[in-house]
Amino acid sequence: MLADRVVAARPGGLAPRSGGARLAAGGAAARRPRHRRHAAGLRTAAAAPSSAPVGEQEAAGGACPFLAALPAPPPAGTRWHERVRQLFAPLDYQRGALGPHSVVADQAGLGLPDQLVVGDPELVRKVFNGEADGSVTVSAASLLGSRKLVGGSNLLMSPEPRHKYLRALIMPAFAPEAIEAQVPRMERVLRTYLDKWAGAPRVLAHEELRRMTFEFIVAIVMGADYDASTIDRLSNLFSAWTGGLLAWPFLDLPFTPFGRAMAARRELLAFFAGAVERARADLAAGRAVPGVLGALVGAVDDEGRTLSDVELGDNLLLVLLAGHDTSSTTLTNVLVNLQDHPEAMAQLRAEQAALVARRGAAIDGAALREMHYAEAVIRETLRLNNVVVGLMRSAAKDFELGGYRVPAGSTLYLALSDVALRDARWADDDPAAFRPARMLTPEGQRPGALMRERAPPCGAAPRRGRPPAARAAPTPPPCRLAAAAAAAFGHGPRFCAGYALAMAEMKTFLALLARDYDFDADTNTAWRQEIGRVPKNGLPTTVRRRSAAAAAAAPAPAAGAETPARAR
Repeated sequence: MLADRVVAARPGGLAPRSGGARLAAGGAAARRPRHRRHAAGLRTAAAAPSSAPVGEQEAAGGACPFLAALPAPPPAGTRWHERVRQLFAPLDYQRGALGPHSVVADQAGLGLPDQLVVGDPELVRKVFNGEADGSVTVSAASLLGSRKLVGGSNLLMSPEPRHKYLRALIMPAFAPEAIEAQVPRMERVLRTYLDKWAGAPRVLAHEELRRMTFEFIVAIVMGADYDASTIDRLSNLFSAWTGGLLAWPFLDLPFTPFGRAMAARRELLAFFAGAVERARADLAAGRAVPGVLGALVGAVDDEGRTLSDVELGDNLLLVLLAGHDTSSTTLTNVLVNLQDHPEAMAQLRAEQAALVARRGAAIDGAALREMHYAEAVIRETLRLNNVVVGLMRSAAKDFELGGYRVPAGSTLYLALSDVALRDARWADDDPAAFRPARMLTPEGQRPGALMRERAPPCGAAPRRGRPPAARAAPTPPPCRLAAAAAAAFGHGPRFCAGYALAMAEMKTFLALLARDYDFDADTNTAWRQEIGRVPKNGLPTTVRRRSAAAAAAAPAPAAGAETPARAR
């Protein structure tokens, strides 16, 4: 993700592919020819998968005969030296590796491990859910070797049952009540930046959005606002740290990006350690500690145990990572889409005008829940340009996947970007086009490829012994996920803990933008791959405050009016 690449117009005709592999005796793979898309619109597998749980398939005292008889996946359609595209051009890598198949085996190359690439929605969903039955766990190769940089004691890297334990302690920080309490701070931070941009001749929107979302997530995590110099220092450290996430080769030397990232990690952890020490002192004195920091430091399980210093540091870093680059990159792509599709911006303004007329100008939890079109804009942007292009998991034991045998210890790479773009629901509806309205249709409101079928609980019951300042409210009803969550937020036991917070932040930004500002962005740019795709030109943008008359007009566009996507 450190090298630049040019992304042409979004590929058209992204119809789902089908196909599989038939293995000859002795295990040599023979490619099957490409076939027409079948009714379900998905890649087919080599054999009908078994419905029996893996544990029931295992024979006493040895391997399950069913699993032993299954073929291995066919080889990937890429050469060893093309593995580096997984870092710099992930969608191209995913399509080249998979070809017509649902699962392929790619060989190690350029310091990257052997892996099975999974490119079928149902199979990806099965892998996500595999942690619940013990067949899948987090991968030692997660984030392509940078586990040392991210830390091994956070929600992302912890295997079950430790992950479930940590999640129960952390989730109260992201309960609906906790998020709604942060909306005023959210609005204050976001409006400050919009006003600053409106006072400048032109800004580089991507960089400004990165700084805005960083200041916001720091305030949410730490429960406090910091001066500009502190934000600058933390932002520089954070940029150096995230710069090492995909800094292949991963060499911890002072002159390498990965080595500089490790040094930045140590400084960030030192900052958190000081804040943790002060928070513990405040809690001991009976003083409330706000923010995610207060919830984590004050979390106590049923046996009186608290999170260790290492767990606190790793999870605070993870929240910063999950709440910063992902949101800024998504909002950057949202601005591009709104610039290129004025009818979508008009619809967004119309929704906000109607909301203000109905509820007043206040932005609160209830108002955010009624911003259906704003949510559709975000979800459609994520469908087209998923920030999380792929995830890695590891097979904890032998199991069947799409008619193939997955041996214990195998690394599984989930091709999320390719799967999202080949969602069978949109195969005959110009899947490469930006059309937020599709997310408001009955099809868009039902679970689809990589979408969760049931909403996750957004809070957790209080635990005995937790200090009053950190005690959570009783578990509320499940969050409303509108048409469930896009692949960027995952699925199964590791569904993103901060999903509701991220959506609240992005919807608040779009509400303020649509109500009070006009903008003009230069979207004629090449793109490069970082954490998601970002514009090489930084997205030069002019922002102006809207006049009261213009804001009051906000006419709704004609029903169904949508212009074709412009090639970028």
